Amino acid sequence: MLPETKAEQILWQEAANGKLEAEAVRLVMPDGSKRIVRTRVGVVVAGGTIASSKLLDASGIEGTGYQISLNVASPVVALMPDGKGGNAWDEDQMTSYVDCGQYLLESHFQPPMAMASLMPGWFGTHAERMKNFSRVHSAGILFPADRRGQVVDGKLKFVLDVEDDLPVLRHAMATLTKVHFAAGAIECYPALASGKTVTRGMDIDEFFRREIRQQDDLTLSSSHPQGGNAINENPQYGIVDPRCRVHGTTNVLVTDASVFPSCIRVNAQWTTMAMAHYATGRSDPFR
Repeated sequence: MLPETKAEQILWQEAANGKLEAEAVRLVMPDGSKRIVRTRVGVVVAGGTIASSKLLDASGIEGTGYQISLNVASPVVALMPDGKGGNAWDEDQMTSYVDCGQYLLESHFQPPMAMASLMPGWFGTHAERMKNFSRVHSAGILFPADRRGQVVDGKLKFVLDVEDDLPVLRHAMATLTKVHFAAGAIECYPALASGKTVTRGMDIDEFFRREIRQQDDLTLSSSHPQGGNAINENPQYGIVDPRCRVHGTTNVLVTDASVFPSCIRVNAQWTTMAMAHYATGRSDPFR
């Protein structure tokens, strides 16, 4: 399938064993015209968590797009004293992480334009903080929001759990802020919607308990989407079988991170590549 095309749906015929067999894919081209691409052996779906869920749903496969996981991230920027902790212009983007069990702490450097989009604060406050670019260090928290999302009307709806997720989020932000102060930071700028500053001597844990009451109180980014078409032997609980073939079909494989049954916590690229190899590397993956 060419990158400039968009898959609209899979066309089916009923196989001899009563299962569905993909016979073609209907495509919508950039100019709005439609084409039919006939299958010779089968169809491999690898559009990613959201696109694969939408394609299968449009093709009549029920139950897609549920229990989507994300690795959720948020930055804490720290203002360092002159000459403390190295030169912000001479750093690699991401060099280290600490696994704290429920979450990760990751170092990351951003060039000026990227840092401007990441730096918390509004208007004049934001401008003043950016003037100290050469003295700011940035790191972020990353935690697995496991199976919190769902594709609704073609869009991802994702809501963190107040009882399970927000305490982890608060603890992670407080821990990273303490790490910055231990490294000599003068003050810290967590990515709060309020734009508030954390200074030495404050009760940091209480600060984050007060400031983070709901997920919109904090700027969150998301990465590594997983799930939506989970792998499970039982079609009641998953979309694909252990060989990554869509339940109830003979020749449709899903080979991307949408088949993950739960969040793997880390960057999903290698696992996704391994899953694709596992699904298609057999001598005849459609049998």
